[in-house]
Amino acid sequence: KRLVSVGTSKVTKGIDHISTEYYFNKNIKVVAEGGWAFPGNYPFRMAFWAVFERGAVEFNSMNLPLTVYEEGKEPIKPSLPAGDGYMREIQYFLNCVKENKYPEIVTPKDARESLRLVLSEIKSVETGKPVML
Repeated sequence: KRLVSVGTSKVTKGIDHISTEYYFNKNIKVVAEGGWAFPGNYPFRMAFWAVFERGAVEFNSMNLPLTVYEEGKEPIKPSLPAGDGYMREIQYFLNCVKENKYPEIVTPKDARESLRLVLSEIKSVETGKPVML
């Protein structure tokens, strides 16, 4: 596995916008992009889509709830808890701290892996080279 990132710095001294390609094997690639180098009045949005062997999923916080598309079936929109996923994640963590419970949904090991990926992305931007994972 490897990743390749490109990024720009416009607002801060760090990377303000980044695009990363994650290569898992010759047939599987994931592309992720994000940043905050937009004008102040630009609305926040989060979106994703994924294509699988016999279907796809898509979500756009601006105008499309999570939608599942399976071959030969009508699209479905699963019901999800109300509110913002980011806030639910923070609330879950705070509840774990308050109740002195070990996190089970996103563990410290998961957080460490996320940090490893982010640091690898930064290294790729700074060196202009792919980073092996």
